[in-house]
Amino acid sequence: MSTLYAILRLATEKMEERNLDEMKKRLKEMEEEATTLREMQAKVEKEMGAVQDEMKKQLKEMEEEATALREMQAKVEKEMGVVQGSKILYLFFRFL
Repeated sequence: MSTLYAILRLATEKMEERNLDEMKKRLKEMEEEATTLREMQAKVEKEMGAVQDEMKKQLKEMEEEATALREMQAKVEKEMGVVQGSKILYLFFRFL
């Protein structure tokens, strides 16, 4: 009976050893996958940061253009008021 017990014990140890080797192999694969995912995430975060920086730059440029356009509009409206006033004065004095 001790021979049978020894055989069973050896078989069990071999199975446990094989399972342990498979588990180690799978763990290594999972660690490699995790490393790859971390690298991909870092790359995406870097690219998103660059996109956000570019968007901020474009927004600033658009705000500056809008400010310049408002200033030009105010200047034109002021000049138009002067022109309209001049026309009114011209017409007024013309018919006197």
